[in-house]
Amino acid sequence: MAAFPGALATFAGFVASHTLSVDNHAAQHNLEQAEVLATQTKLGTGSSTPTNGTFLKGNGTGTSAWSALNMATDLTGILPVNNGGTGTNTLSFPAGSDTLVGRASTDTLTNKTLTTPTIGSFANANHDHTSSAGGGALGANSVTTSSITNQSITGTKLINGIIKRRKGGSASDWNTNGTTVVDTSTSDVVFQTGSALNTNADVAVTFPVAFTNKPMVIVGMMSANGINGTVRAFNITTIGFTFRVLDTTWALAASSEDIGWIAIGI
Repeated sequence: MAAFPGALATFAGFVASHTLSVDNHAAQHNLEQAEVLATQTKLGTGSSTPTNGTFLKGNGTGTSAWSALNMATDLTGILPVNNGGTGTNTLSFPAGSDTLVGRASTDTLTNKTLTTPTIGSFANANHDHTSSAGGGALGANSVTTSSITNQSITGTKLINGIIKRRKGGSASDWNTNGTTVVDTSTSDVVFQTGSALNTNADVAVTFPVAFTNKPMVIVGMMSANGINGTVRAFNITTIGFTFRVLDTTWALAASSEDIGWIAIGI
């Protein structure tokens, strides 16, 4: 009786002293024949020829053939995660040709919607909340005192809407008089201020940061060193202005006075 396919067959080895009539020679031949027949029965019959990329599979009762693997009909069940499969999870692919995104590869995602994502870091976000592409504009109630951790606000740039309207004669020159009302509620109005010393001559002042339009400049004396006069600003540009201190006779003041100034504009 053949041991295969329940177990592997074992055979006695013959040496030169063994004869045909003894030592179970005939029985071993019979066993070998039985094992060969058992192997053939297990593999099945069929005349197909093995080729590259095919494997031998049963295609009927007692028959087999070499053919390619058909994922839809030749495989059943779910490949475990430990063997490289997805376990009981379902993986759905969209219709059409596309490229899979890897966990460690560098990829650009287009037309994707992330629902309640967890963002590990904004270090590479490069957004300023000025538009949708920059993270979306922040509403008036989005920033509170408790949310500001760094109190060093630079440039004295104020939030939109601090100055709602401005009346003047030019939309691009805040120093021009007039009655036209200009809406500034959507603009960042900038305040810059400083001080300078009168030197018995016209003094030029340069703004710390240039304005986009000519600003409004207000000047005044901050000391009382002997002058009963006035101070005037003129030659106002986007980058600076000139001031002059006059005494009561409208001449240049001789004594030194501290002059303060404020410039307001966009």
